[in-house]
Amino acid sequence: MRKAEADVLPLAVASARARAVRIGQAAGLNVGAVVAVVDGFSPYFGSFGPFGSSGTFGPGKFCGTVGRFRFVRRDGRIVGRKRIGSRRTCRIPARVGSTLSVTYATSPAQPAA
Repeated sequence: MRKAEADVLPLAVASARARAVRIGQAAGLNVGAVVAVVDGFSPYFGSFGPFGSSGTFGPGKFCGTVGRFRFVRRDGRIVGRKRIGSRRTCRIPARVGSTLSVTYATSPAQPAA
């Protein structure tokens, strides 16, 4: 996961700058230097990852023991379940969401001469 983050982080920062320039031009502003960067997880894709990671088995825990059950039926209906053992499993998320917030300094654009 760290390699994926290292690969995508420069792209995210470049994308943020390009978007800031487009918005700044529309508002009549010049975009300057980076003032602040905030990195965090996105609750919309699950709170996995290094920021507030929450696995199935607790914070940062993706492996654990899961109970195995057999359903008890009477007259064709399920009326309960009986524990018949347990097994160890790992539940690693297929996707990880992260947000990157970049704040830029701005100044009024110079009028065209």
